[in-house]
Amino acid sequence: MTPPTSSDLSVVIGRIYDCALDPTQWEQTLAALWRLLHCRTAELSASEGDGNAALGEPELELLRLLIPHLRRAATISNALDAKKFEAACLSETLDALRLGVVLTNEEARIVHANRAARTMMRRDGPLRDVEGVMRAARPPAAAKLQAAVTAACHEAGLEGVAVRLDGNKKPVVAYVFPLTASNASLDAKPVAAMLINAPLDEVECARALASTFKLTGAETRMLIRMLAGKNLVEAAVDAGVAMTTARTHLNRIFAKTGVSRQSDLIRLAAAAAPVIPDHDHPPPAEIRAGGAEKRVDVVSFGQPPIEDFNR
Repeated sequence: MTPPTSSDLSVVIGRIYDCALDPTQWEQTLAALWRLLHCRTAELSASEGDGNAALGEPELELLRLLIPHLRRAATISNALDAKKFEAACLSETLDALRLGVVLTNEEARIVHANRAARTMMRRDGPLRDVEGVMRAARPPAAAKLQAAVTAACHEAGLEGVAVRLDGNKKPVVAYVFPLTASNASLDAKPVAAMLINAPLDEVECARALASTFKLTGAETRMLIRMLAGKNLVEAAVDAGVAMTTARTHLNRIFAKTGVSRQSDLIRLAAAAAPVIPDHDHPPPAEIRAGGAEKRVDVVSFGQPPIEDFNR
């Protein structure tokens, strides 16, 4: 039997490690290995059925050389599968958050952006994806955002920088901070992370408080108006109820939540804001747009349909 050359061995070993990156190549690689061993084909062995395909000492010695490479390739493949699973879990978890999360390199090139951040990059959002580079939509904020990323990369001990991205009444702020360790789950090494807050959603905050403090439907709708910045008179007019009714609802909200001022109520709601958006319960259009309504049955807080304000 002609012994295999070092070139033959190198080709097969190279194919073995290629299989670690692409498992679909195992079939061709094993076929090349059998050819290298000068074994009979599986079809011939099956037709004879006499066991004459047993390996001799030269073939066994060759296998002893190749088995460590096969083991390493299998270990690498398993590790890569685990990393892919880890990366998929990380991506799915980040996508569930209300916060925008963006990981970048030192040039602010996007390594990863979650679903909320990608939504913010749409035409009317506060962020832009400019050929793969993270930019703020407003020029003043864009310069500050890039400066914050540069600082996160080069200033030792930096804990984080806050950059306001828009000028609306509900500010959107990016918190930029350095990443001190690389994440092997990602294709590139991020050096900075941005957490971008979603504007406070009074409907979802009210839902969270309603669930926590067992508010009724009428109390919850009053809470939504208070969280939207309306005073008691405005909330009563908006809801189409008497001032006495509105005051009763508000006093019950205060009693259940343990606060006594609207400002404290807003702070409590902000602290209770859900980190995961509620896609199962779309916000009632009547409350979002303002104006009186007599009944809003769409909103359910794990209770029966919300009763009318005046009941």
